[in-house]
Amino acid sequence: MRAVVSLAQSGDAVLRGLSGALAAHTAPETHASVLELVSSIHTDAPGRSAELADLRGRMSVELGAVGLSPAAAGTYPLLGPSRIRLSGSPRYSEVADSMRSLARREPTLALHVHVEFPTPRTR
Repeated sequence: MRAVVSLAQSGDAVLRGLSGALAAHTAPETHASVLELVSSIHTDAPGRSAELADLRGRMSVELGAVGLSPAAAGTYPLLGPSRIRLSGSPRYSEVADSMRSLARREPTLALHVHVEFPTPRTR
């Protein structure tokens, strides 16, 4: 018999329980089921990749300790808008107020990278 897998909408509780080292690199997102891993600033791709691998590994261990598993990418389509909970973060309360029903669309899990170019000419 297969176990039923469902989306855990417990990001706020997970954030409160993370170790200090991991909590410093983790932030809430709009949906209560999503947490953001935030790397340090890097000057090269290998350093960034190594740190993200470390953060993802630590997140997996800490989630496993409370019976959860991470999902790294994709869209979770099995919750209707009326069942999606939003993060308790004040920032995302404002986002939800401005986005209204769009804020309750299915959670999308993604990776985005911010890149800075040092001068206007290189941009």
